[in-house]
Amino acid sequence: SKPQMAEIGRLLVNVGLWSLISGPVDVRSFELSDVSVLLEKNAQGEGNWVFGVASEPETEADEPAAAATKVPALIQHGKLGNVRVTYREPKSPDRVVFLETLTIEPGSSDLLALSGKGRLDDHAVSLSGELGPLGALVSGRDIRMALEGAVASLRLEAKGSVGRFDPLDGADLALKIENPALGALLKNLHLPVFATGPLNVDVRLTDAGELTRLDLNARAGAITARIDGTLRTLALAGSDIRFAVATRNLRVVQQGLPKIPASVS
Repeated sequence: SKPQMAEIGRLLVNVGLWSLISGPVDVRSFELSDVSVLLEKNAQGEGNWVFGVASEPETEADEPAAAATKVPALIQHGKLGNVRVTYREPKSPDRVVFLETLTIEPGSSDLLALSGKGRLDDHAVSLSGELGPLGALVSGRDIRMALEGAVASLRLEAKGSVGRFDPLDGADLALKIENPALGALLKNLHLPVFATGPLNVDVRLTDAGELTRLDLNARAGAITARIDGTLRTLALAGSDIRFAVATRNLRVVQQGLPKIPASVS
């Protein structure tokens, strides 16, 4: 519907030259503002973000050896403002993500301090907290975080540390999700209303030798769920988990879920 897929008012990047070779990319400062991006599908379901001719599917490579997951780029000073992304398809209302501001600056104890706010359609979105240290983000090991976020009345919190993400190692991380009226939130976000009432989710990852212990307890209105077991990776390959789900009129329990082979993700 528009000739431009993206329009950028201001872009300023200061990059450490040697990091382009050695990696990860050291972005010493990054500024982006007055941006409009339109992602659109036509009546045939084709997206304007698809360019050229589809290539042949790649053959699956051998499973890589275990290694730390590293970030591709590290922003030490960042400032984003007035960034709007619109998703449009026929016979549906536009979905709009608007980033009013997002700042990234050095914080305490060599951590990066993040602070941002914006909107998802008509719902306020916010993010704040710290992540790092810088050396840990470069190596992909021993990352600490204390982050808080919100989407409308949905609150999210992540506190703790992870020694390594792939495979998981040295985790001591707590995640919490809360919402007082899940049904109204799902309806406002145009998502299926699978439950109503308050939502409370508590997730804990703790180190268990060569594996990572997972404990999840969730309640969404009349539905309760519990998942526990061990993980090797976040993709669940090599995991051994158990789950139990219950409602007022239905109870489903699975004990000793068969161990997922390492070749399955």
